[in-house]
Amino acid sequence: RIAPNPAGKNLAFSAPQHPKNIEIYNAQGQKMNGGWSSNPSQQLDIDHLDSGVYILELQFSNTVKSIRFIKE
Repeated sequence: RIAPNPAGKNLAFSAPQHPKNIEIYNAQGQKMNGGWSSNPSQQLDIDHLDSGVYILELQFSNTVKSIRFIKE
């Protein structure tokens, strides 16, 4: 789960466990640069991203979850 969607400066997510890796891709499938890391608050700073549609990819030990979000 992610919130808010659409997002502004920050994107929060909740998951049953901490992801091993976090990636964000734009609508064209290009990996976006950023220091995405899991922290206790589970909030990502996305202020530097341009407005548009993105995919948040959370990689866990045995699965990958992809969630679409909009950056305002």
